Amino acid sequence: MFLLICKSIGQVVYNVM
Repeated sequence: MFLLICKSIGQVVYNVM
């Protein structure tokens, strides 16, 4: 669960950059 959330946040940050 925690890893899934971190992966989702990381994906969003990557898309923004």
